[in-house]
Amino acid sequence: MSAPDDETLPRPDDERAGDETPELEYPCPWSYRVIGRDEDRLRRAIQDVAFALHYSVTAGNSSRSGTYVSLHVQVKVDGDEQRLDIFRRLAAHPDVAWVL
Repeated sequence: MSAPDDETLPRPDDERAGDETPELEYPCPWSYRVIGRDEDRLRRAIQDVAFALHYSVTAGNSSRSGTYVSLHVQVKVDGDEQRLDIFRRLAAHPDVAWVL
């Protein structure tokens, strides 16, 4: 078996090389997993951040010890700025431990 032709390998200056981020077409649904210690407080945190948006919340997992719970949040976002702002605001909320 021969080595691939150099012309077929991506080069560092090739704009496609290493670009694995898909293009998003907005508006689109976006999901977050919000993790904290108390489900009711997490729901209020989500309400605080997404109150003016079209969103849904479904139950996620709980840790074995019951220390942490997660909720799945789906929000219709209009662009990158809004999508990232929601993430930052959720992550900064005092009742949220992590956002994925």
